Amino acid sequence: MDGFNAVVVCGETDEVAAEVAVGIARAAAERRKVTIADLSGDVGPVKAFLDDWNLDGVTEAILYGVSAARLERPAPGSSNLFILPSGADDVRQDGVYESTRWLAFAREFRKQGSLLLIVASAAAPGLRRLVESVDGAIVVGRALVNPPPQFLVLKRLPSPDSPPLPKRARPTREIPAEEEPALLPSGISPRAYAAAGLAALVLVLAFTTFLITRSAPPEETALPPGVARPVPAPPAPDSALVGNPADSAIAAQYAVEFLAANTLEGANFELREKLKTVPAGTISPVPVGPERITWYRVVGGAYADIGSADSLLLAVRRSRIVGETAGFVVRVPFALLVDSASTAGGAPTALQKYLSRGLPVYALVQPAGNALVYAGAFAAPADAAVLQDSLSSAGIRTLLVYRKGRTL
Repeated sequence: MDGFNAVVVCGETDEVAAEVAVGIARAAAERRKVTIADLSGDVGPVKAFLDDWNLDGVTEAILYGVSAARLERPAPGSSNLFILPSGADDVRQDGVYESTRWLAFAREFRKQGSLLLIVASAAAPGLRRLVESVDGAIVVGRALVNPPPQFLVLKRLPSPDSPPLPKRARPTREIPAEEEPALLPSGISPRAYAAAGLAALVLVLAFTTFLITRSAPPEETALPPGVARPVPAPPAPDSALVGNPADSAIAAQYAVEFLAANTLEGANFELREKLKTVPAGTISPVPVGPERITWYRVVGGAYADIGSADSLLLAVRRSRIVGETAGFVVRVPFALLVDSASTAGGAPTALQKYLSRGLPVYALVQPAGNALVYAGAFAAPADAAVLQDSLSSAGIRTLLVYRKGRTL
């Protein structure tokens, strides 16, 4: 949990989820402050920490704006572990799980470097909104087998009540050390075959290492004039940071960068006035250089192959939307997943909802026929942090993913 600051814990029962949350909290409290917030309603493993449970807590913090720091109670036996009770009101009523105040709580715990563990009910209608407001969820047992796309599962754990795996049976007959195995049909013992195979493997590895160290790097193939060579693929990101690591092989990773502006206004003008007909047009704010100055890259297109991105660039040049030397192909496999919509009239409506707020979103059609709404296009996961924080401040929870699909 060292990389996270606000996490939901839910499971096949609230008791199981609470047991796991307590275990995580005890371990994490050895290094930093941890607060367990009870959204399940006075669940036993959390309730056991306090003698008086008739206390204000989550509902007062969420519904009435009382500071969580004033409501949390220290747990006995640990200077770093605190409990935030459910509160006097019904913690599962409308507006608690769905509250935007969880975004503020997550930012505050992130700023402090502490950890908030939220014990929540897997059956609560507002669970998805809650998970979208924090870093993600730990799911215990058989709950939430098919979570929605934006429901980020950080880890699945077996239930503490699950039966242990059966032990493997020992062989019925052990071969004595002095007993020589039978010969193979060729008359050679298996041990001789094993020794020969090992010697051959050593020779192959040595020869392969020699070739690698002595070989010159392959010559790079030439690209068409004005097309920049794509940046090398970044190392595979941690699956906890990217919501769909299994989709890396089918990512719509190639696009065209038309402009890098040092102001958002300049980038917006270019996208809305000159490049408004370019498919999957978006703006990617990326910190650049040792001083981490934000530049706003105007990017268009989303393709699985470099040839399609090159065709888009040449088409835009021929139409004289941009100059003959403007733009270059880039590899940007990552984006922020914002929403999903049906292509039967739903995608334009979903897009307009965000575009009217000045947000740089676009839609890609999926093989199943629906559309996913994305924002930005990035070469590396870390590049998405500026836009993700900006959207989070606007009350929009996003998920970093490999973008996939085709343009509308």
